[in-house]
Amino acid sequence: MADPVVLGWLLMAGLGAWWFRPPPSRDRRRRSLDRAGDRTGWWGVADSVGVAVLERLPWLAPASPRWLVGAAFAGVAVTPVLGPASLAVTAGLVALGRLVARRSAARRHDRALDELGPIVDLLRIAVSGGLSLGASVAAIGRRVPPARAAGIDQVVHDVDRGSTLDAALERWATRAPTPIGELVGVLRSADRGGVAVAASLERLARDFRRRRRRRAEERARRLPVTMLVPLVCCVLPAFALVTVVPMVAVGLGRLTGST
Repeated sequence: MADPVVLGWLLMAGLGAWWFRPPPSRDRRRRSLDRAGDRTGWWGVADSVGVAVLERLPWLAPASPRWLVGAAFAGVAVTPVLGPASLAVTAGLVALGRLVARRSAARRHDRALDELGPIVDLLRIAVSGGLSLGASVAAIGRRVPPARAAGIDQVVHDVDRGSTLDAALERWATRAPTPIGELVGVLRSADRGGVAVAASLERLARDFRRRRRRRAEERARRLPVTMLVPLVCCVLPAFALVTVVPMVAVGLGRLTGST
């Protein structure tokens, strides 16, 4: 009985460490985006097949195309051993992929909100101080630390390489979460129409602060429920082993001795 218990504890510890792992650094995220854009070789085939499956079965989203293809291959691989039960394996892997993708999207959304708050305020201050929109984006993109830039440094890099500000902002929106798309929409409207953007940035900054506060309140409300998991799975079994099991063992020993 000791070996399954040890394996179970190790599995729980590994899953917990992976689930609550810190967000990846910016360099790792950029490398993963570069790999995702590579459509050659086996990864390209997996992406093409997965995208085709998502187009016909959109309810499988937000699982990644590669995960869906991997789940299908895993189900086929275990079919000789499990038989029809391999469908349950595939379904479980797909459900896990959707859960992980949804959680990753939520983490990217929260991180974008945290990074965009100061950026929007700085943009509003720069525009109100008389700088043009392009000069404001360039000044902030070169001075904000890369770990907190939310991708605006890449916009400056694209503009320096000859791209227009509108095209660079559009590329920023396509590879970023929803809050960045909202900011990009405001900036592109100002860049195209030449309208005043300070008031729009001020409203957007207030909205971002309100949403950040609401997300923080949601995380705080979920914390007691999350703390129940180690309490129920770790503390209570240990308490039972220390207090209840010895009493039961002594009682059973007396009963067997009396008989």
